[in-house]
Amino acid sequence: MPRQERQQSATGIYHVMLRGINKQDIFEDEEDYLQFLKILRGMVERYDENGILDVDYGTGGKLTDDDIKEKIAMLSGLHIPTEVQKLEKSERNIILKQLCEYGANVRQISRITGVSYGVIFRAKSGS
Repeated sequence: MPRQERQQSATGIYHVMLRGINKQDIFEDEEDYLQFLKILRGMVERYDENGILDVDYGTGGKLTDDDIKEKIAMLSGLHIPTEVQKLEKSERNIILKQLCEYGANVRQISRITGVSYGVIFRAKSGS
């Protein structure tokens, strides 16, 4: 029997609970736990009080793929976005972080550059 859809809370307060498969530890150490809290805090900040995703990010609207490609060219001098993959790690991560700060989301950057989601996320968070 499929799980029923979760109901929206009238108070707006939710209890978040995580459990590993077969009761395995979710966090290996304090650093993992703090990273999780940082991600959770970031998600909370992306939504307004009505639970609606805030897509403005100070850019005047959602960025198009062309906007991202232009920004990549401006930041790196590269006119083929997938060439970002060939840059030295430190240079690549600076560009990825700047794209995130510009307002591009991680999935969009990954799709355009071919760089993996995890690499972009770590560059964004400075890990």
